[in-house]
Amino acid sequence: MGIRFVPAILPAVLLSFGVSAADGEGKFAAKGAGRKSCEAFNQAYQAKNNEYYLYGGWIEGYVSAFNSFQKETYDITPWQTTELMMFFISKHCEKQPETRILTAVNTMLSSFAATRLTKESDLVEVNLKNSKSYFYAETLLAVREALHGQGYDVDVGETNFDEKLVKAILSYQKSKGLTQSGFPDQQTLVNLLLIPSHNTSAQ
Repeated sequence: MGIRFVPAILPAVLLSFGVSAADGEGKFAAKGAGRKSCEAFNQAYQAKNNEYYLYGGWIEGYVSAFNSFQKETYDITPWQTTELMMFFISKHCEKQPETRILTAVNTMLSSFAATRLTKESDLVEVNLKNSKSYFYAETLLAVREALHGQGYDVDVGETNFDEKLVKAILSYQKSKGLTQSGFPDQQTLVNLLLIPSHNTSAQ
């Protein structure tokens, strides 16, 4: 299943895709898929061919290295899936086809800084009907705090996934015109956690 978003949420995230450079002249050494152009990436993204999966593997490896070297960062993408990252990169690449993938990935990761995990966190199993996944306890805390801040009835400070949280997520999804599942899927987390972080930083 592909990533689908209501159009209104895209500009807030994509506006953070500025130009990132390793030195004053914007020069840096790129390896492997990082040397490819955005145009080449989008061709693979649309085709969903073998190169598409090679790009995904390269991005996952790069994110792991980023986590290793970045200060105060345990996980720069605590809930963002590889599919979501590739979706954001593809949207960036539509506007800047000559940009190298390494630059696009770096600017995307910079946009995730406000929601990064700064220290290790336990994993919590979230199982709801036909959807099952594992989330960091800190991510569930952030979800509860964000919902509480918007007036939803949740227990702040808890890291479990209970019926009250499911009902709050359902209500939030309905208010945003999202698929109503009660599950903290990617669309919901982008709206609930990522978009507000950019709105706050822009103030």
